Amino acid sequence: MAPVSLVTVTMVTLCLYCDMTTGLSTSEAAQFTVSGSYSATLTVSSTSTTYTISSSGMPDHAWQSVNPNTPTAQNHVVTVPKTPTVASTKGCLPMGQIAITRTGVSLYNPLASGYVNAVEGSSAETFDSCDGHATDRGDYHYHKLPSSCLWQNELDYLIGVAMDGYPIYGPNTTGYSAWLTTSSLDDCHGITIGGEYRYVATTDFPYLLGCFHGVISDSSFDTTYSCSSSTNYAQWNGYLCSCHELSNAANSLTSLSQIVTLVGLVAMSTAPSQQFL
Repeated sequence: MAPVSLVTVTMVTLCLYCDMTTGLSTSEAAQFTVSGSYSATLTVSSTSTTYTISSSGMPDHAWQSVNPNTPTAQNHVVTVPKTPTVASTKGCLPMGQIAITRTGVSLYNPLASGYVNAVEGSSAETFDSCDGHATDRGDYHYHKLPSSCLWQNELDYLIGVAMDGYPIYGPNTTGYSAWLTTSSLDDCHGITIGGEYRYVATTDFPYLLGCFHGVISDSSFDTTYSCSSSTNYAQWNGYLCSCHELSNAANSLTSLSQIVTLVGLVAMSTAPSQQFL
């Protein structure tokens, strides 16, 4: 058997950690728009490497005041990479905006004040007829699948984009006979369809995202938090962390180190012997 070269082994090893998926396509970016029937505004601009979504944050549908707060115009400016970078350590989800819908509305993680489930159980908050509500700053947002007004069981429906640049789709997916659920997805709440990674919003916890699959380019957006629980989704001071993913990342780094060591041994064993005088 011909010896395996160092270059060949290294390339194969690195490709174990490659991800060729991209972010929003041109056709997906074109779906970020509003009807003009409400007070919502939205524009999309682009460079060779990024999309920037600017919006008022107002819902593009009717809304009701279901808490003491009233939606008011915001100044959302979200810039995402056209080609996201897969994070070696998956990012935790902070409180506040983690993504933006195709109509410019914020998507939040599933936790409410007190770091409890905002959607279900005894801590569930009240949402209007279109599945959203406003913060005390007037930021209208969704914590869960917006299935009443934004998404209405359409197949392969783009809901929005996460801060790392990966798109978010509804659970009705080509090739599946039933809506996707959390058990069908990875820890970050995503899946690869047709070679492209996407997040999937579902009806079960954590509803939208479980962690960030990609790197967040905005340095002011903190996704690093201590995750010391064996629970798959741990809640720490408002952050939702996938401890399982963080553990896997550490294990992957250990495995990579072991593989690199093995590559070195293979290279040494296949190198021609030399005699020293």
